[in-house]
Amino acid sequence: MKVVQKFTSCKLHCHNYRSLIVYESLSSFLKKEDCTQELKEAGNDNSYEDIFVPSCLCIVSRYPFFHAFEKILSSLYFGSKKGLKYPLECYISSLTCRTPVPPRKTFRVSLMLTEEFDTIEIKQPEMNRLPLLDTHFVLLPKSLSLKNTVKILNGILTGHSVVFIAERVERITQVTESIIALMFPFNYELVYIPVLPETMIGFLSAPVQFIAGVNRHLKDQMINEIETDTIIVDLDNDKVEFQEQTEGKKESKKDFVDLPKSEVDSLISNIGDKWKLMGKNKKKGKVDEEFKEPNVEIVNSIRKGFLNMFINMFRSYKDYIDTNFDSSFNKSKFIQATKKEYRLFMKQFVETQIFQQFIEKRVTPLSYDDAARNKYFDESTRNIAKGVILLNKRIG
Repeated sequence: MKVVQKFTSCKLHCHNYRSLIVYESLSSFLKKEDCTQELKEAGNDNSYEDIFVPSCLCIVSRYPFFHAFEKILSSLYFGSKKGLKYPLECYISSLTCRTPVPPRKTFRVSLMLTEEFDTIEIKQPEMNRLPLLDTHFVLLPKSLSLKNTVKILNGILTGHSVVFIAERVERITQVTESIIALMFPFNYELVYIPVLPETMIGFLSAPVQFIAGVNRHLKDQMINEIETDTIIVDLDNDKVEFQEQTEGKKESKKDFVDLPKSEVDSLISNIGDKWKLMGKNKKKGKVDEEFKEPNVEIVNSIRKGFLNMFINMFRSYKDYIDTNFDSSFNKSKFIQATKKEYRLFMKQFVETQIFQQFIEKRVTPLSYDDAARNKYFDESTRNIAKGVILLNKRIG
């Protein structure tokens, strides 16, 4: 899977873990004279009509329905091997032009591409539920300990760039998407390149915050490019470290300020056992063996654990938004009103783009999904304040 981030802050998700490869005649891509010239230069005497080249079919969408995308491509792939009833273009047209996106309610869309495979269901969470997370979440605890995951999340929230390294790149997107989901109610809308190609390795020296994934064989090139405040995450060995200061590198201007210790300790106490249970039997086997999903309730309880930590820290944020004037946020008063152990972290976090976007979307939601995220967090905050802990229960 890959995620392409546009300048409009809209993510385009595409799934290529199971991509559909079809072969088409070279003549459909080049004119006859160009084909003849290409074949002549390559020393190939075949007619250009006899040469076929592979094409890859990849689903691109604004919605991260990764499991559904995987099933759709698998259906088309195995169906094409057995022989599809209709031309491939008919199935693509049905998917892109006639399949609606279900809203965040109780609606769902059922799709049957081929008779040999089960019906594919596409649905979104209801308004009063956690946002959509349709990744193989189990790969996160299988790759990283809970303490290292918190450290990475901590770094992202305080403005540090993060580079993920893995032998298999399909692991990177699964892990990064899962970590970003744990940031809720905050959202990551900065530069995000889960699989960075070798030709773009120089981008790692860019003076902006980013999340990027790099194949392990590019590690040496990566080390020469990244700045000193960048966090390096080795998914194959469960290691998290900062790029060391070297000659020619600029000195880091960002301090790594830890999340409040009491909140982190409480988080580890509440979900640590579940995390270890999901992460046991770590092995570097086949991808399909690692993609066996745990109970959804366990995943949601882990997500709720992180959510409760942020509720404890930010439950009073709305009191410091000036709705009567220019909807500005009074940072100094908010920091002063928080617990003393929170203040060092808060002082750095409120200056980040992530927090600024959080406040802006509270004042003016840009989409239906923004409004749903706002409602869920605010209602969860009110219920926690009343002493009600919600674990997979509907908010009244």
